Amino acid sequence: MTVNLGGWKAIIVILAILGFSVFKYQTSRRTLEPKVRQIIRLEMAAEYLQLAKAELEIPLPEGQEAKSSEMLKNIERIEFKSLSARGKDDDIVARAEILVDGKVPAGKKPVRYFRMEYSVLTGWRYLNETSAMVYYLKFF
Repeated sequence: MTVNLGGWKAIIVILAILGFSVFKYQTSRRTLEPKVRQIIRLEMAAEYLQLAKAELEIPLPEGQEAKSSEMLKNIERIEFKSLSARGKDDDIVARAEILVDGKVPAGKKPVRYFRMEYSVLTGWRYLNETSAMVYYLKFF
């Protein structure tokens, strides 16, 4: 069975598909619960702790201060300039613009993407860090 679309019928089908895609793209954005914000903040804090731990294990020459104390202070100052998500209720990709002490973190990407999932038994769970492409292609 073949379907031949030509002329104005093809234009209507293309516009319908385009309209549906734009609708899904716009409605797939959602606000996040405070629990998700807290989990992402904890993931960022864990990353800073890992960096501080690695630095503490490296012997420093005398007179040179470790940056680890600064990294540990940064944990308390992690803020989100913006935080949004795409996806369905139990599987989302969150986009976070991160600031540390009101500035973009040194040596880090200012915008990061996190895959999260929800379970009735365990609540929200961090899965992994992902890319911008996955965020923008997350329609469903």
